[in-house]
Amino acid sequence: NTLWDKKLAYIIEAGIKDFTQKAQEAETEWEDRFQQNVLGQLMGMLNGIRETFRGLQQMIAGRAIGGTRYSFVHTQTERGDFNQLRDLVSNLDLHKSFLVGTDQEKIEQVRALRRDAMKLFEAPLSSDGRSLARQRELLDPRYYFTYDMEVTEPGRSEPISLNQRGRKGSGGETYNPYLIALMTAYMRAFRRHERGSRRPSISLL
Repeated sequence: NTLWDKKLAYIIEAGIKDFTQKAQEAETEWEDRFQQNVLGQLMGMLNGIRETFRGLQQMIAGRAIGGTRYSFVHTQTERGDFNQLRDLVSNLDLHKSFLVGTDQEKIEQVRALRRDAMKLFEAPLSSDGRSLARQRELLDPRYYFTYDMEVTEPGRSEPISLNQRGRKGSGGETYNPYLIALMTAYMRAFRRHERGSRRPSISLL
């Protein structure tokens, strides 16, 4: 059949190439969306957390409250999948420069890193929901850090971790730092626009 022979010849000679090219273009598009919508958003939110802690620390640095000094601390959560995405976020601008360049080897390296990271969200869901919970944590920047407050009491030079003290301290020792943290957060929120419009950012009703 001449008609079917022609169709078969098209599929073999041109059609497969066309579909292969379209598949490659679609893959690149999804990788770009992942870079912009996941990595880009994550970078902004992680920077926001760091900026928040800097602001909190500035509010309380050098102040003795009841003779006690307090310091806000946050450290990176060491987990393989967090580290994988965090490294991509840290090098996001560098990778963007590679992708618009002409060095094909660097372009393929960046694309391979992105594809590996995308697989973190393709893992099959477990019956107990743990894999889904881990995927949600990957998109929530709060899980990328552990948080603490260090307390330096009068007459002591070594700070005490609030996380450690909270397990065995008295009621006052446990609650006072939390109240300090709460009030510091309110103060920062109230004053964060002072350099701009000087309009308060908190209202009491």
